[in-house]
Amino acid sequence: MGKHQTIGFATMPAQQRIQMQPLYEQIIAEKKRTGNLNNYLLGLMNRIDLIQRPPLACKAGCHHCCHQQVTISEAESSLIFRHNYNYKLIADHKSTLLHQKKYKCFDYHYADEYSRCIFLNHYYQCSIYPIRPLVCHSCAVPAEGNPELCKVNGSPQIYSIHYEIETIISAFWHGESVKPLPVHMLNELNRLERK
Repeated sequence: MGKHQTIGFATMPAQQRIQMQPLYEQIIAEKKRTGNLNNYLLGLMNRIDLIQRPPLACKAGCHHCCHQQVTISEAESSLIFRHNYNYKLIADHKSTLLHQKKYKCFDYHYADEYSRCIFLNHYYQCSIYPIRPLVCHSCAVPAEGNPELCKVNGSPQIYSIHYEIETIISAFWHGESVKPLPVHMLNELNRLERK
């Protein structure tokens, strides 16, 4: 078991990339044809959850994954921002987002307001769980693992992501503006404030 890294389609080993090429092209084609990008994105989130179906060791209250820089697409940002008045929550955390954007201050062993995801509530639960970013849908510790192993010497040790999930995320991000979550959330706030 090693530190989790997002592989991405382009950097997969050649054999896996050849095997995943049809899925990659299928997702890109479906995304182009979709009439409703938000519904398509929600469908992909459900698809990833089904791939991750084996029982998980992660339990409510576990939040080791919520103290790392998360990259999202503009489409994911838009969905999150407009869901259930998240703009109010995001506006309330603007200073935290600015700090995170400037200092990239995500660290697994500091659980302060500047290192944690702004969507992690005071009960250590994700306040946007059903529409959390694709990357967040992909992080999990299988049941045979121990979520405490996520935090070893201050660094998480998360099992590798499934190649199929990596392919889905990479294909959805194809042609998208992909940036750290704080950057996209601040852009959404700025757009709203200009109106």
